[in-house]
Amino acid sequence: MVMMGVGIFTLAARLYRAGLFQPEQVALRRKIARVGLGIGLPLDWGLRLFASGSSGVFTRYLSSTIVAFGVLALIAGFYVKRNNRLGAAGSALAAVGRMAVTCYILQNLLASIVFYDFGLGAARVTDGELQWLRVTLIYIGLCAVLIGLSVF
Repeated sequence: MVMMGVGIFTLAARLYRAGLFQPEQVALRRKIARVGLGIGLPLDWGLRLFASGSSGVFTRYLSSTIVAFGVLALIAGFYVKRNNRLGAAGSALAAVGRMAVTCYILQNLLASIVFYDFGLGAARVTDGELQWLRVTLIYIGLCAVLIGLSVF
């Protein structure tokens, strides 16, 4: 996991240095978006929906990463069109980006406290009908806490 994280960080840093967020790098953004969303997304969804449980490692560590780079290309294109102005939401998310490792660790700790029995045991709250809604609301709450702490 650590080596994968370092590798992904290094690749993202190289893309940044290659000008992913620069207006003249439209071709680079399109290429990454095509691979990430045109190949990675259908592959990821196809494996998750139709493949056996043995594809879990592939989807978790490879195809999801490819999709993430496609999303990164879309985000870069969005900000290039706005002359790289962040706005309120972008500034808040930039604060999260500056504290990425801290937010990642805190997200895991908070979610563990919320969902596992050694904490609040909210896993029981997420059983039954509308479980997706309760999980989504808890997730949005955790995101709000992390964004708020990052801005602070």
